[in-house]
Amino acid sequence: MLKFGKREKWISKVYIDDGLRSEVSPSVASVDRAWLSLSKAQKLIWRQNKVSSCRILPIFTFTVNEWLQQSVEILNRISNQFDQEELIVRSSSTEEDCRYLSNAGAFKSILNVSAQSESALHNAIQQVIDSMPGTGKDEVLIQPMVTNFLYAGVASTHCLVHESPYYTIEYSSKDTFSATAGRGNTHCVYHVRSALDQQLCMPELQPVLITLKELESLNNEDTPLEIEWALDDSGIVLFQVRALKLKANKPCPEILKNVHASLLLKSQPDACGAPIYSCMSDWNPAELLGRRPRPLALSLFSHIISQSNWYKSRQAMGYQSIYKQNLAVNFGGFVYIDARASFASLIPNSLAKKDANSLVQAWLGRLKSSPELHDKVEFDIVQSCYIPGLLDSLESRYPGVLSPASQLSWQLGLKEITVNAIHQNKQSGLPLAKRILENLEQNWLIQAASSKDTEASFFLEQSKVGGFAFSIFARCAFIAEEWIRSLVSTGVLSEARSNQLRQSVGTITNRLIDASTRLRNGLLDPQTWSLEFGYLRPSNFDICSLPINAADITRQSKSTIAHTGNSAFQLSAVEDRKITALLNSHKLAISPPVSG
Repeated sequence: MLKFGKREKWISKVYIDDGLRSEVSPSVASVDRAWLSLSKAQKLIWRQNKVSSCRILPIFTFTVNEWLQQSVEILNRISNQFDQEELIVRSSSTEEDCRYLSNAGAFKSILNVSAQSESALHNAIQQVIDSMPGTGKDEVLIQPMVTNFLYAGVASTHCLVHESPYYTIEYSSKDTFSATAGRGNTHCVYHVRSALDQQLCMPELQPVLITLKELESLNNEDTPLEIEWALDDSGIVLFQVRALKLKANKPCPEILKNVHASLLLKSQPDACGAPIYSCMSDWNPAELLGRRPRPLALSLFSHIISQSNWYKSRQAMGYQSIYKQNLAVNFGGFVYIDARASFASLIPNSLAKKDANSLVQAWLGRLKSSPELHDKVEFDIVQSCYIPGLLDSLESRYPGVLSPASQLSWQLGLKEITVNAIHQNKQSGLPLAKRILENLEQNWLIQAASSKDTEASFFLEQSKVGGFAFSIFARCAFIAEEWIRSLVSTGVLSEARSNQLRQSVGTITNRLIDASTRLRNGLLDPQTWSLEFGYLRPSNFDICSLPINAADITRQSKSTIAHTGNSAFQLSAVEDRKITALLNSHKLAISPPVSG
């Protein structure tokens, strides 16, 4: 075994005398089981003649003690070995990449140091030494810089977040330290360990996976590994390899079986076909909750919206009844919408089941063939309300899906839903949602007057009632947007006038922007602003996140907030006549609005 107490002499002999690794110490060749005790530099040295899937650039290393005793000689050796190259000067501390301590990034690395500039070299080496704990056994590691590379980053044999069985490759094409330092435009690829014979989803990173596998094979202790690497035209360059300390290196097979069974169960085809899961359609969880919401936020979203209100509100408006089902599906903390269930809930109850299934299959087929439409489902795939040209649109997108008789039934059903959603004298749609909110407000006032302390259960149940009304409002908003677009496409409204109409609507976003502009310009006091908007959070379902603060708004520069000026919208006489004629021609008993 290598005598670690005398490693300074061994390192000095091999590298200060020879410059390159021209010989392998017999003691180093036998450290297969003791490599975890080696320094960062020695780990690379040990692998230099052992790996074939990657290359390790020439190494020059020395201890702090050697630097103190022979700095001039070391500088000369570096200049002779690396000639005109640009170098990187790195730490290799005794407290770095240990078995139970990583300290990744804790000590300095100096980039782009000229091998022929004695002062630059001396300064860089001293900076690295000063950043380390101070023991004389700490080492300095010097190698050529890698500049012309395709990708660079870190990769590991296990996923660090959940200690799950995935090869993880985090990479950047910007610079070699974006991924390793956790900054910049980085991306991540996961590859399940049991699928070793399968190609990566990003084939150009396959050499990284091959290197990980080879390094694993050299590790007799089967310790999880992490590497720093770069990929250039010649293949993988290995900068660093360290051991990972995980609580459980091998996940329980029973857990994996249960996960697999759950995925299969959720993916079973039915009369409408196999499901498609989306993170951007129908309530758009990626925007509403974020890609990985906290469990409490997801639970609240489920209670208020996705558990039942999403389909009950649609049934109340005249869409078909569907089997009780949660719209949002949780896959390991990532939330997706079941597009199959979503589509089925947007068909009028006037359509026969067989035809409804055919229509859902057609919509799913279009989404599958055009995945770029995941965030445009309401307008480019599903037809969920009546608009002029409805049947022409159906035939152009889904020819022959419905018979002429079924088309008529579908059209009549959507026409009834559309009228009932908007007509002020009907008992569904907007009138129903407004009545629910009025009752909800009364309940709040009664509760506030009768008790100082209100239990959480009251808030939860009232929020669920409000969620039902909000779901109706959301559906009516889609119907309104469909009609605005239809009025533009038929020439009734110009594009500019349609935008004026949208901007006149007093949405919470428009009101927030307007009030924040006045706050920033000193036209509104912070207390008034907080009373109206102080409850808002980036995600209102994530009640653990901090709400928007008036002080933060005040600190923003004036250019970051644009004043919208929500002016009232008034139809012109010509527009009024055109809309009335259009509604009459389609036998829609709706009076056009005259003001916003």
